[in-house]
Amino acid sequence: MELNFNIVYTVGTVRYLRLLVFSLLKWSEASFRLVANGCSPQEAHMLEELCRSSSQLEFLALPSTTLLPHSDVLSHLQSMEQSQYFCFMDSDILATGDFVSEMAPYLGQYSAVFSATPIWCTEEEQVLPDILPRMPGHFNRTSDGVCLGSTYFAIYDKRVLSELIESTGIGFGRYAWDEIPASCQAQINQIGLRKLHYDTGKLLNVVLNAQGKQLKYVDSAFLRHIGGVSARAALERGLNPRGRSRTRAPWPVVRIKRWFARAARIEAGGREKIEATEAERREYFARRRRRWPAARYFSELFAALFDDRPLPPVPKIGDRQIEGRIEAVGREVAALYGEFGERLR
Repeated sequence: MELNFNIVYTVGTVRYLRLLVFSLLKWSEASFRLVANGCSPQEAHMLEELCRSSSQLEFLALPSTTLLPHSDVLSHLQSMEQSQYFCFMDSDILATGDFVSEMAPYLGQYSAVFSATPIWCTEEEQVLPDILPRMPGHFNRTSDGVCLGSTYFAIYDKRVLSELIESTGIGFGRYAWDEIPASCQAQINQIGLRKLHYDTGKLLNVVLNAQGKQLKYVDSAFLRHIGGVSARAALERGLNPRGRSRTRAPWPVVRIKRWFARAARIEAGGREKIEATEAERREYFARRRRRWPAARYFSELFAALFDDRPLPPVPKIGDRQIEGRIEAVGREVAALYGEFGERLR
């Protein structure tokens, strides 16, 4: 079984996150395509140099000098894939064991296999509440166990995926309900997963479910997903993390304004809709309280390791279990740098 994982790097992340590639090479015989999306020439050169060091690595620069939306990148990579599986993972994932063998038993049984929820995400935050009016990316299943997948780590059966894309026109993009073909709307309604909006890749997975395909989320013992590092780097540069236009106001402020505007619009629609919007607002802020401190900590940790400075303290985010995960992964990153850091100097 040959697996070739696409790993997409965005501007401001390459110097540090390329360290994690050594963990993937250490623990698997898979191949990895390192993809530059809006990276600087210097960062692209770093990726090229790293790829020259191993036959398991391949470099690809996307045909754009600007940051492309992640959904567009995934669609482009899927269209050029020639092997049995279409695989990808986020650039801030490290391995601590043989994750490919861990996934292998599921590949013949399921049309897609997913893993690597960010370490700051609680168990509750992985289950989509029925009342929520949209389907954000971090939810990997419904309350009754339907797998929604993710774009953190995915292995798709290429034939099944291509047939669905060709027959429906649906890709990895983000969709509002009224943008979905009527035939697919009917299928989605039948399985009870109609939402106002679907995040990157989510609609694709919902339609796979609606057409009777089996999807599987595996809670890997060997994959550590930091989460949020690329988004933080983009925001620091005044870019929209989703790869569209520059933001004119800080991203959270824009989101807050949209929520209040939506709440005002739907007030006449009944208490249930108001409660749904309030649930969405609470869910967003709960994640934000974990995601951004964790991303900031790891950015500071990478900088300290690479520049030989004292390591930063683990952030206090009000959840001892999540703090413990962050501390443990911090130690694993430091150990990885101790083993391979010299190769990046």
